[in-house]
Amino acid sequence: MDKAELLASFTERVDQFDRYQSFISKAQEQSGKFAAAVVEKVVADNESKSMEVVSELVPLMADIEAIIEDLRAQRAEALDSSKESQFRLEELELRLAIGDLSEKDFNAEASEFKGVVDSTETKVAELDGERVLFEEALSRWHELGTSAGVLANGASQPNGAHHADDPAGYDDYSHQPELDADLDYEAQPMPEPDIVLEADPGADPIETFDVAGDDLGFEDALVDDNAFEVDDLDLVESDNELDLGDSGSDFADDKDKPRRAVLLYQEGTAEEQIYPFTGEMMSLGRGRDNEVQVKNDSKVSRYHCKLYRRGPNFYIEDNKSANGTLVNGELITERRLFGGEEVIIGETFFRFRILD
Repeated sequence: MDKAELLASFTERVDQFDRYQSFISKAQEQSGKFAAAVVEKVVADNESKSMEVVSELVPLMADIEAIIEDLRAQRAEALDSSKESQFRLEELELRLAIGDLSEKDFNAEASEFKGVVDSTETKVAELDGERVLFEEALSRWHELGTSAGVLANGASQPNGAHHADDPAGYDDYSHQPELDADLDYEAQPMPEPDIVLEADPGADPIETFDVAGDDLGFEDALVDDNAFEVDDLDLVESDNELDLGDSGSDFADDKDKPRRAVLLYQEGTAEEQIYPFTGEMMSLGRGRDNEVQVKNDSKVSRYHCKLYRRGPNFYIEDNKSANGTLVNGELITERRLFGGEEVIIGETFFRFRILD
């Protein structure tokens, strides 16, 4: 049978197994209303039917796993075939960034390589979309089978994490932003997602402030009446402004901790993704080694822009990208970034939020 028939057959049997298991649970819930022998008979009948379905699912599992591995192999092959074009395109982007190439010459020379890279992105996205259908079906069966005790906890199941056999240094074109793809996040601070953000072990430690003594410069810390406020977040207008509402010890505790911030993609939608700002710098771009990787947007440069900390405040800087970086619709080179502001690179929109 072809892949579509295999998936349909597998899904149908998983649905049957789920239905029989629900009958078992419902029968057991009625144990106080019916004779024990009657309940046991109904449970036994449905358990027998469940095991018949399991015997049909086991060989299909092997076929599903083989298809998943084949799709991964096709994905790796597609990426490998575009290595040269990807390399040449990155070279041209670098030459454009340093002024060694005009935009006109860049567009002329890059068109062929962009075509190859774009077609590869399309093919990889199709392969990933097909693979996800099989992985989700297999994952559902593993969950139901484990819960019912017919599968061991160590049984094979699809792994949505990034695979080591993916060619290093090239974009992971799995479903758009994982963005590694690879994770849904709740709208609250949480550990770093395993595919998008990783703390840099070589990063400098976060700068703290010594508040002992009388050298705080409080006379410079008075907040102006026109201090910037966005989305009810209590922000200050100057880098030197300090909140004097707390005692010195409380202030020291707060300043010893870096302010938390997040970058939101498609805020408020079902596709919303959250990228916690956990380090000193966060880079955005098409390149796979960015903290936030933007895929399927040809107007985004390899290393488009970066966000970074300076003391308690946040800043954004454009990395001489081909199409520029906008904050609230304004083209910027470098500026301070406040909570609630909109960041646009290419045709991709983000919302920056400061959590404390």
